[in-house]
Amino acid sequence: MSEEKKNEPRYRVRLGAVEAVIWDNEGKKGSWANISLSRTYEDKSGKLQSSNSFSQSQAILAREALDRAIAVLAEQGGES
Repeated sequence: MSEEKKNEPRYRVRLGAVEAVIWDNEGKKGSWANISLSRTYEDKSGKLQSSNSFSQSQAILAREALDRAIAVLAEQGGES
């Protein structure tokens, strides 16, 4: 049985509960990078969950995390 290669992020920044992650992708038309933006919270049962919605204060952190991820892409010479 062959093992699938786990897709590891190129870059990850966490500011409080907010996280931006750069993922590298490859396809028929070449390679590219995507940035995912999320926040972590604890639900009523104490289980960690992820969301893509942000309060005003979390949105400020999300903007900073996204800015940092974009800077990493720019430093590395583009998207891939």
